[in-house]
Amino acid sequence: MMRAAILSVVLFFSLNVATAQESFIGNINYPLLQKYVDLAKQNYPKRKMYKASELSAKAKVGVAKATYLDAFTAAYNYRPDNSSAAINTSNPYTLNGIQLG
Repeated sequence: MMRAAILSVVLFFSLNVATAQESFIGNINYPLLQKYVDLAKQNYPKRKMYKASELSAKAKVGVAKATYLDAFTAAYNYRPDNSSAAINTSNPYTLNGIQLG
């Protein structure tokens, strides 16, 4: 019992002698730290992936805007034979003239 009391007194006094860590805040080089943060942001793989996805989406928006015009077409069909009829009666699917659609 006496040994336990002596051991606890020794441990109690040894814990009081311990000191906290010294601060390293004064040793920080802030321009270098900012450079490292900027490099990390620049080279972060997810950021590159999101940037590529953003560029792809921007390209698709331009294509999608242009595809509205695909529904409207105009064509001129010309047959060099001198028939005056716009529709051929033997083949009614061939036209001579302007087609809008």
